[in-house]
Amino acid sequence: MLTGMKNRFLTHTEHLLRVLLLSAVNWPGLYNRHLAMAGACRHRPVLHREPSMKLDFLRRPLLLVTVSCACLPAIAGQPADIAPELAQSTRAMAGELTTRLGQALKTALSSEGPVAAVSVCKETAPAIAKSLSEQHAVRVGRVGTRARNPATGVPNDWQKAALAGFEARLSAGDNPADLEHWSVAETGSGQRELRYAKAIVMQPLCVTCHGKAEDIPAPLAEKIRTEYPSDQATGYLVGKLRGAVVVVRPLPAGKP
Repeated sequence: MLTGMKNRFLTHTEHLLRVLLLSAVNWPGLYNRHLAMAGACRHRPVLHREPSMKLDFLRRPLLLVTVSCACLPAIAGQPADIAPELAQSTRAMAGELTTRLGQALKTALSSEGPVAAVSVCKETAPAIAKSLSEQHAVRVGRVGTRARNPATGVPNDWQKAALAGFEARLSAGDNPADLEHWSVAETGSGQRELRYAKAIVMQPLCVTCHGKAEDIPAPLAEKIRTEYPSDQATGYLVGKLRGAVVVVRPLPAGKP
């Protein structure tokens, strides 16, 4: 019986919220009409139009819910001053780099082993990033908290700030999948650009090449030293921040 009462209450409340969001009529009259439609007013006194403690008790939480629903962004986590379609396409570029590189790595690992995967990261990853950058007239890439390839993986100032923010949020227990950075800045030429970063968090597969140095097999360690003489990207643990996929795209004048 309690379950049925709970379900009826939730249905009743959901309907009330929908009516509130779509109507601007006065609160007492709206509440009375809703109770009449729901058949619940048979056992309750009808609220009068005069203010009352009961009405205030009802009004305040519902007003908060109504305002919160109206202000939700089109995409969860998206800044309010960035258009939904712009945020969505920017996320998609970063996601495509991650997906295509992940597929290439899995193919290399399954067919030729970890040693071949090193070449994928060195050659295939930059090629995918270049292809996406040219296709969309943006700059797409990857940076690390410690760089394996100093030519491409060293973060600049805004990227360092984004990585520091990700570290803090991870330490605070945030979901790794929610770690994003958004900002808009002006370049030296007066051009405005959108800057986006999506955190890369260590997965079990990643420790094969980025785990503790003593755990990396000798042939693989030798391949890494050969391809990346200045490598600093070892010693990571699963769940720790490895770096970020970054997207920089020009913006037209005015609000994004």
